[in-house]
Amino acid sequence: MSRIVAPTGAPETAPSLPQAGLPPCAGAPAACEVAGMRCRIIVEPGIGPETGLPWPADVQEFAAESPVLADSYLAGLAPSGGPPRIFITRKPLATSRCAAVFGYAGRRTRAAVVSLFGLESDGPQQTRRRLEALVAHELGHLAGYGHCRTPGCLMRAAESVEDLDSRQLAFCRACRVRRRLPLAAGVLAFCLAVSLVLDVAVERIRNRSHVFSWRPDGAAAVLELEGAPVLRLRNPAAAQAAADALNDLYASLSPPPLGFDPNGGSPRIMAGGRQVVSLEAVDTGGVGAERFAGRWIARFDPVIQGKGTVQQGCPSCHIDRRGEVLDAMARRSRWWR
Repeated sequence: MSRIVAPTGAPETAPSLPQAGLPPCAGAPAACEVAGMRCRIIVEPGIGPETGLPWPADVQEFAAESPVLADSYLAGLAPSGGPPRIFITRKPLATSRCAAVFGYAGRRTRAAVVSLFGLESDGPQQTRRRLEALVAHELGHLAGYGHCRTPGCLMRAAESVEDLDSRQLAFCRACRVRRRLPLAAGVLAFCLAVSLVLDVAVERIRNRSHVFSWRPDGAAAVLELEGAPVLRLRNPAAAQAAADALNDLYASLSPPPLGFDPNGGSPRIMAGGRQVVSLEAVDTGGVGAERFAGRWIARFDPVIQGKGTVQQGCPSCHIDRRGEVLDAMARRSRWWR
């Protein structure tokens, strides 16, 4: 199949040819508008106002053969910025698959070719109306609309000039809804992505407040602080309960201090009336329960209160500035009320 190209001496970027009665729109492409869609009209020499052309246009020789193979011609164009280009010819129009078409749009190059061939009528107003319906239809394709079966819709395919006469210069409701679906899908995808990012952020925050964990060790279990073992317990259930209680204390801005409660014959470490760990489930290595608890509390209560060690610099924020933070929270609560 031969390829249609601009004749020698008249490349696509060549200056427009002057023609009486057609004010150029290259300098102000926004002035070219069809059915509310911006475009740049480019016509072959000899197409003037007497043909019913209703828009300002640039004049350029762009198709040498007849019929013009629209898909081949558009494939040879380079994409350009600005409004889509509409090329108007008098020659018959065809594609590699269709022997005759009224118009053809190429979305890659953001351009379309339409033909006046066969549009002529007894009155210039009807010819103008047909051309306008044809150009608007191709602009719809360039804007992403597909063909529609709704009678009278701008995007309904035309097999005759009578079909052009019945075509309205507006998209039907079904087309507008279908056009919004990709946008809605994009918004939904964006929301899902934001939700996933927030989930990851919340999970990281949650993990940062869940610094205590445990791992099984045979029939026993080991309580860990950020991966370092801090307590050995006789069963996994006791380790899980201790990790949960310690993480709740760690996540609190003002947690109650850890303390030892002999509780008769069942000694335990407590915090604000809540059992943190029963020392009966702890492997103390032969050390007495009260002595073991005192050492353990002295080591880890500052970590829970300060959200970290002195070496990490955490207590300077979480303890020294606790009053400042609580006061700011109280003021914010009053503002919201």
